[in-house]
Amino acid sequence: MEDDVKQAADLAQVVLSLSRQLKHATDERYSGDRLSGIEASVMSLVETEPGISTTRIARTLDMKCSNVSAVLRALEAREFLAREPDESDGRKIRVYPLPASAKNLDKLREFWGELLADACGDPKQLAAAAKVLQGVSGSLRGSTAS
Repeated sequence: MEDDVKQAADLAQVVLSLSRQLKHATDERYSGDRLSGIEASVMSLVETEPGISTTRIARTLDMKCSNVSAVLRALEAREFLAREPDESDGRKIRVYPLPASAKNLDKLREFWGELLADACGDPKQLAAAAKVLQGVSGSLRGSTAS
């Protein structure tokens, strides 16, 4: 394996490990409203793309539309999002985040931020790591879009 490929594979392994550790810490100590993994994935899309269609959510998360609808109903019941008919095509549904979602996300981000800041101790390293990982994520999202 070439050095650059090995380093990229090492990064992937670290990201997956960190994800598991964050999930464990969140499950153990986070006091906010908890979302399942799929609910969190859906809300992440809705937060970053307000007005996203249910079809796009399904395609992006590789889910059946009926399963997306079930998740959306559950999140709507918790007042995390609203579903509204598309203005130009009433057959389509657009999904928007509600304030309760933003409040919960802010609380969760604060929890994660404190956790990682305590673990790292150097805000400049965290900022640099976040910038690199955001770039990688954006590149992967672009290369996997269909």
